[in-house]
Amino acid sequence: MLRRDPGHGTVIDMSQPTTRPSAGPRLAAVLGLLPAAFVLCWVLLGDLSSEGFRDGELDRVVDAPDLALWQSVLVVVVAAALGLWALAVALHHRVRRVPLLLALGVGLVLALVARVATAGVIGANIGFGLALLLLVPLAVALLVVALLLARRPRPHRPV
Repeated sequence: MLRRDPGHGTVIDMSQPTTRPSAGPRLAAVLGLLPAAFVLCWVLLGDLSSEGFRDGELDRVVDAPDLALWQSVLVVVVAAALGLWALAVALHHRVRRVPLLLALGVGLVLALVARVATAGVIGANIGFGLALLLLVPLAVALLVVALLLARRPRPHRPV
């Protein structure tokens, strides 16, 4: 059954049901960027421990993972591959840019919280408490907004 669209004069085939594209790949692209951004920011931030103190004088909330060089390289390579896969899925399924940038922001915030938790400083529990109080709700809010925005497909614009 054909129907003429009164606004544009185009013919629409009503025999084929119009379906909304699945949001699954777009959500997977956003969620795939999180671990990649986390690992990248973890590596780029580096150790935030205070200098000039002996190791026994500094407090840590948790100890940083003690990985061999090959294990660290493997983690970075896997995270980079996951990030590239997420970007490829995002390009293929026309994900908006804002959810991707928000997902990168979530990875950055969580990496900062993790680095604060593993930093050897005097009064580590105070800094970590502030990071949990301020940064984790920010990360949750950014993630929720990113997932809500990623559910909507980008409108098709003819070239």
